[in-house]
Amino acid sequence: MAHEVVFALARRRVSAFVAATLAVLVALVLIAQLTSASNPAFAGPGDTDGDGCPDTNEQNTTPGSQTTGGLRDYLNQYDYFNPTNDGLNRVDDILRVVVDYGIDPGKPSTDRSWIGPDDWDLGIGDGLHRMDDVLAIVKQYFHDC
Repeated sequence: MAHEVVFALARRRVSAFVAATLAVLVALVLIAQLTSASNPAFAGPGDTDGDGCPDTNEQNTTPGSQTTGGLRDYLNQYDYFNPTNDGLNRVDDILRVVVDYGIDPGKPSTDRSWIGPDDWDLGIGDGLHRMDDVLAIVKQYFHDC
């Protein structure tokens, strides 16, 4: 799978350094996925902002609840980053963003901008698919809704 990403990036004339860095990142994520326990998602009612994460999850303020969609703004449609729309942030979501690397203008489903203060506090994308988008989805790895 990692080699497919590298070949896709090579076809887009992405530098060898960036392609190698992304390949290592994908390999590390694959290892993490194989060694991590699954984190089941809470299926609550209502999703005011339409980002795929229920309002009840996003309004949870318990420390550590970001892994189940908590500590987010239920009115911000960009703060829950799940490009495959399956409620589980895994390798397939990261690869979806990596494959769009360097393609501009950015697709809303794989393009975000950091607004902070937390790593998962994201806003509307800047129209450019770059490393900040890859890092944004990696930082939401196992943040499930």
